[in-house]
Amino acid sequence: LLIVIALWIYTLALLGKQWFSGKMILENGEIPRSSYDTMYYALLTSYQFFVCDAWAAVMYSGMHGTTNWAVLYFLPQIIIG
Repeated sequence: LLIVIALWIYTLALLGKQWFSGKMILENGEIPRSSYDTMYYALLTSYQFFVCDAWAAVMYSGMHGTTNWAVLYFLPQIIIG
């Protein structure tokens, strides 16, 4: 079970890095800690979603950086994870 969870988080981190790398910027121009810019932060952000810790702020930052369709990436993480 632990291996399945680790693979799930790793897969979500790779997808998030592909889709959101360099696009999650706060309104004041700063890059948030919960981003997908490096693999380290991508894994932490995916784990943050897995444990449901401040996931809404990350989702809105991703939607602000890209489009509102980013919700199709974030909500299944909450529902399945």
